[in-house]
Amino acid sequence: PIVAAPNPRLRPNVAALLCYIPSFGWLASVFFLTADAYRRNRYVHFHALQGLFLFVAYLLVRTVWGLSPGVWIDPFSIPFRGLSHWTFRSATYLALLIIQVVGIAKTAKGEPFHLPVLGDIAERSMV
Repeated sequence: PIVAAPNPRLRPNVAALLCYIPSFGWLASVFFLTADAYRRNRYVHFHALQGLFLFVAYLLVRTVWGLSPGVWIDPFSIPFRGLSHWTFRSATYLALLIIQVVGIAKTAKGEPFHLPVLGDIAERSMV
């Protein structure tokens, strides 16, 4: 027998904002992409994809820079010129955190939040 999808317990904007929670947003994204009650909601589905793609992009940036020449030197600890206390890793973390906070704030209000490249990929990935 076919079982109807249960009613979602979270409002769509709350489910969407959970996809941008630092360090755990990717888990929420995977959950909302697989849970019947949420994956059929276009707003939640889009933000789950965009949040997941944001996490993957962050991992790719870390991996690409980590595999650069000079394998024994951690490129994330090399300071920028003139900013000795800021490293590439710090700047990457800060950029990710800012994007996540903006995503949380926008989705909490139910406002559209579309990242330039990742949002386009998320839109094309929606089924």
